[in-house]
Amino acid sequence: MGAGQAVLNYAFESGLPEVVAVTHPANAASQRVSRRIGLAHRGQTGKYYNALCELFGSAIPSA
Repeated sequence: MGAGQAVLNYAFESGLPEVVAVTHPANAASQRVSRRIGLAHRGQTGKYYNALCELFGSAIPSA
């Protein structure tokens, strides 16, 4: 298991209802990691860092 997956698992095991990640639009490597660990691409957002970012997220998995 990679570090990204371990952090995602820890977040959900700790009770977080949702996890989001943002990347620079040109950072294809981070976008691949986000998808590989199960985060869905939600489009672009300007909500973080005063910059246009790609937004990824996942809600807590159903038991």
